[in-house]
Amino acid sequence: MSESWIGRWTGIATLMMIIRSIWLSIHAIDLKVEPKHADQPEHLFWLTAVAILLPHLFWRPGYVHLWRYPLAEMVITGGLSLYAAHAMGEGNSLLVVPALVAGYYFHRKTLLWSVLAFVVVLPFSGALLAGLPVIEGVFYVFNNALLYGLGISLNRAFDAYGRTKKLLDENRRQTALIQRQNEALVEYAQQIEDMTLHEERNRIARELHDTIGHTYTSVTVGLDAVICLIDVAPEQAKTKLDVLRGVTRNGLEEVRRNIHQMAPDAVDVTLSCHFAKIASEFALHTATQVHVDTVGEERMLPAQLQLTLIRCLQESLTHAKRMGHATRVSVALEFEQNGVRLTVRDNGTYPEGTTGLTIRSVEERLQSLRGELRLWCEDGGGLVVTCAVPTVS
Repeated sequence: MSESWIGRWTGIATLMMIIRSIWLSIHAIDLKVEPKHADQPEHLFWLTAVAILLPHLFWRPGYVHLWRYPLAEMVITGGLSLYAAHAMGEGNSLLVVPALVAGYYFHRKTLLWSVLAFVVVLPFSGALLAGLPVIEGVFYVFNNALLYGLGISLNRAFDAYGRTKKLLDENRRQTALIQRQNEALVEYAQQIEDMTLHEERNRIARELHDTIGHTYTSVTVGLDAVICLIDVAPEQAKTKLDVLRGVTRNGLEEVRRNIHQMAPDAVDVTLSCHFAKIASEFALHTATQVHVDTVGEERMLPAQLQLTLIRCLQESLTHAKRMGHATRVSVALEFEQNGVRLTVRDNGTYPEGTTGLTIRSVEERLQSLRGELRLWCEDGGGLVVTCAVPTVS
């Protein structure tokens, strides 16, 4: 108990107040009813009544002053005990229960003088004033020491009980908080899982869309050429159909790889090789001139970045043929110090507002890698698409 007062009232405090009041009341009644005390002064009874009530100015339900109460008990009840011992010529045990209460409310600042007063000075002095032998004075000291020590023990026990109860309540509160946090984490994990699944579905849908769109554009344009050749050059048309069959099969294999979350080709192949292969196949099947240049010192790129640039090229070529009916496309792959840039320039003709869904899907891919997509029409016609992605040096 470190405060000078306590605003908390416990059941043990109520019990001690009742016991103290009964204890002093018994002594007051004894002064009235015992024949041997008939010749004692009347004011002893009233002084005892005052001793019952007055210390409660500093000790009452909801309030305990930790040094004024024992001081009042020492002066009032202790003074009454000494006066009664001198006046009656006999020892008394008025201080036994007050010593218990003083021990219960002990404080480190009041412990020394409280122990001296309630355990040693008052009981021993009372025995001497009553003319009792020293051994009886020691007996009174022992009784008060026993009750004072019991009060301290009760204090420690109930203080430990209070701390344990407070700790238990805190543990329960923390457990409830942890349970709520766990529930929130489970809900959050479920949301993350749902978002991840949604994003993965969208990614696979984009992969399939890009692959199928690029392949079908090549096949459609190739079939148009076959239709023109089938009557005038059947053998050439047959050869063209055989090539288109290979393109279709390659497209099917790429779709399968996308479903299994694989890159379209081996990861140890350089990006310029990928670009050269895509450009040659596209030029062959669509009768489009495609020229690829590599600028700067080429280096291996992360698989995801490499796949994104491949999709950028495929979508740009498909867009140039499908939307702009381009006949020439130039591709520049630039390896810069802090990034890589892809520029696709065609000679197509584009009606206003025909950017197309495929170009927007490319932009979404680039944004996931902190990249940037730009496209504009040149004055002489044709569309320019640039895809720039930062890389770690």
